[in-house]
Amino acid sequence: QCVPAGCVLIVSQDVSFSVVEQCYWRPGEQKIRLSGGELAYQTELRRLVTDAITRRMQSVSGKIGVELSGGLDSSVISVIAHRIDPQTLFASWSDDPNEYPMQEGDVRKNIEAICTQEDLTCKYLSFSEIAGAKYQHALSADPPAPPYINTLDIGEAARYFRAQDAQVILSGQGGDEGCSHRCSLLELYHQHEYIKFLNDIFFATKGRSF
Repeated sequence: QCVPAGCVLIVSQDVSFSVVEQCYWRPGEQKIRLSGGELAYQTELRRLVTDAITRRMQSVSGKIGVELSGGLDSSVISVIAHRIDPQTLFASWSDDPNEYPMQEGDVRKNIEAICTQEDLTCKYLSFSEIAGAKYQHALSADPPAPPYINTLDIGEAARYFRAQDAQVILSGQGGDEGCSHRCSLLELYHQHEYIKFLNDIFFATKGRSF
């Protein structure tokens, strides 16, 4: 089943197995009407986004990392986060331009423009060799495995930020990619990540069932 926008599913098992859907937001239910035309809406949107990012950054102590892809979402987050705290760290999954030259329409041009505009530094996390091995395995599997799994990239980014003493990572990853992608058991099998998955679960639960 697909979880509707603005909802969560709560799955529990006591005497019986139950799934409860709770909605915390219904799109369009409470529309905001402003006078002042488009500029008023731009100002309010900027305020809401800035407030959301500020609240998340204030909820933790220590350094904060941001994944900067060059897309709209992560670019907005990066600019605002850097203005709130210049000590914020930035990294991108994209290949280092020194290893793989810029191409026409390259999203890394957006990253470079933001770095110049905001006077910040973005660390490129070059996974060329690892990614190549991942794609090679995906294509050679029988049946072929989906080559779009981002588990490796997420893990490498987390390790980089942890090494820099960052306590939390802000990301602009969309709902159809990266952080919100949930691997099925079949994908874990194809990627040889099943044991890693079980180890992580055992560590997170300290060995307790459910």
